[in-house]
Amino acid sequence: SKIKSTVQNKPEALLSVASGNSPLKIFEELIRMNLSEEIDFSNSNFVSLDEWIGLGINHSDSCVNVMDHYLFSQINLPTVNICFFDGESNDPMKECHRIDKFIASKGGIDFMLIGVGMNGHMGLNEPGVDPELYSHVIRIDEITKKVAQEKYFEQPVDLEKGITLGIRHIMESREITVIINGKHKAEICRKILQGEISN
Repeated sequence: SKIKSTVQNKPEALLSVASGNSPLKIFEELIRMNLSEEIDFSNSNFVSLDEWIGLGINHSDSCVNVMDHYLFSQINLPTVNICFFDGESNDPMKECHRIDKFIASKGGIDFMLIGVGMNGHMGLNEPGVDPELYSHVIRIDEITKKVAQEKYFEQPVDLEKGITLGIRHIMESREITVIINGKHKAEICRKILQGEISN
């Protein structure tokens, strides 16, 4: 896999991966390769892609908790090498600066694995976002709210805002893999591949 080759070529690589349903099979393969010693994450670094404002490590459906459950807790990745947005912070903009500073300290993101939302979002960069932004706070689109509530949350959750790496982070990453799964994503996939480029 591309993650395997990235880490083999640069053990201290900085990676950012999506936490939705799309990458779960990839996480399973990474865990398998780690257990069989095909890949070593002991010097690797991971940075958050996004988080729901109001949710933190203690909320079972937060992005950081999902990542910890499905990947981080099952590989030999030191906790100190994980830098995630704190959705419960009283100062979300300070969180943006903290994440941007971490990325800069590592020389940028080496590899990103990102999905695409039903409205075309990547991370939580909703339609209409300024493509020049680095980490930022954004108001959650109604389509994202509806899909997230149905897919990820057993109880109703107030999903008004999110915090996310920006399009500029994505475009500056050294390598990017985008995954789009399912027939329900066919129309947005067509728009991405054949439609006009816009924010």
